[in-house]
Amino acid sequence: MDRRTRESGDVEVECYAVAYLDLLNQKDVLKKMARCLRDPSEKSEFKKLMQQSYGKVLCFRDVFEKTLSNHISAVKGDSNSLSAEQRSIIERLTNMDIRRQCFSDTIVYYILLGDRADRVPIAGVWSLLVVSAAVFMSALPRQLVFRGAIEAGLGMEFSRGDIYGPALSGAHALESHVARYPRIAIGNTMREYLLSESRATDPDGDFRQSTARECLSYIFEDQDGIWALDYLGQGMRRLLRSSGVDLEPIFKDAIEFAAGEAARFKNEGNEKLEKRYKKLRAYLEKCWRESHAD
Repeated sequence: MDRRTRESGDVEVECYAVAYLDLLNQKDVLKKMARCLRDPSEKSEFKKLMQQSYGKVLCFRDVFEKTLSNHISAVKGDSNSLSAEQRSIIERLTNMDIRRQCFSDTIVYYILLGDRADRVPIAGVWSLLVVSAAVFMSALPRQLVFRGAIEAGLGMEFSRGDIYGPALSGAHALESHVARYPRIAIGNTMREYLLSESRATDPDGDFRQSTARECLSYIFEDQDGIWALDYLGQGMRRLLRSSGVDLEPIFKDAIEFAAGEAARFKNEGNEKLEKRYKKLRAYLEKCWRESHAD
């Protein structure tokens, strides 16, 4: 890959994995806020809507960041009883360097996929998938509904936490035009990267292979042919149960929410959104039925 430095007047171009995550159902609230501004008598309603909208975006960001922080702490574990050499190995395998970029009601998480002596990038990809899945399933009952995409590609940073390039635009295009209903689409380049890692043969090959295969168990081909994050599929259910998570209330609350939203949009005559939430409900119910056969 062509790498250029700032000293030569150019930027360093690298390969990144990018998760582009967009909070849904904000446009209508913002339109209502704009109408309230034109009517002085609606001042209290404006404040109420502002708190709701701003609060949801803030909660969306906080849930992701806290889930990621807790996940990384759990993965690293307590290394006090390990030797210096063992701690060094653990640190390298868990050094994920996941970076965040926020704008409006969108969050972007990304990681560098290039080889580095101090880390194995596939570990960061695994964490990106796990955290995205954990937030998605826990956010639905809170009415934090989002849609997203995870893609790999070339990119560059203006500064830390400020990515630009085909990797970002590819993830954005997937979220905007391919994901369609509340889910996280997986790009073809991201999937090809995982397949390649599952065949790795270098000194880290065993770790890279097993981690990539685990990642592949977290994605599936949806009914419309789109590859997506299988956030309540068999691979993720296995991981959650190994951590002692009770899945029944998660399924119950998520299915109830999806059904309620589908009914609400039907009553409003919004056929497009009704169909999307019916697809969400269908996925959740399929996973729930399969979970009873695990």
